[in-house]
Amino acid sequence: MVLPVLNQKVIRLLLFTLILAIWAGQERSAAQCQIPADSVLVKVGEYCTVSGKVVSVFQSNKSDTKPVYLNIEKPYPNQVFEVVIFAKDVQNFSKHPRELYEGKKVKVSGVIELYNNRPQIIVKDPKYIEIDSTE
Repeated sequence: MVLPVLNQKVIRLLLFTLILAIWAGQERSAAQCQIPADSVLVKVGEYCTVSGKVVSVFQSNKSDTKPVYLNIEKPYPNQVFEVVIFAKDVQNFSKHPRELYEGKKVKVSGVIELYNNRPQIIVKDPKYIEIDSTE
């Protein structure tokens, strides 16, 4: 009887350790993967920190999610990269993202995805967008 209980405790400890290692690995990989916006296409699917200037901000009303787009380096439709913040997540920011980031150089962390052949990172929390003070 003691052996099955011990095995459950060991399994729980191993699962916890595995989850912690995966989380730590993601944090480390973000620190290792720091790229300018014009290099994002070679990192699709990876967790990276992308830097670039927010040249325009647009909030769409055509979708139920009413996303806010931070267009990086060039305005829409020629943006090099975009940061997407869905309307439900805008409340997590102290001000509207336009007020916080437009015209500023930022560093955005997250998984780089392609949507309609355009690279983007979806952000739900402002902790993943840092204003770059080196500008």
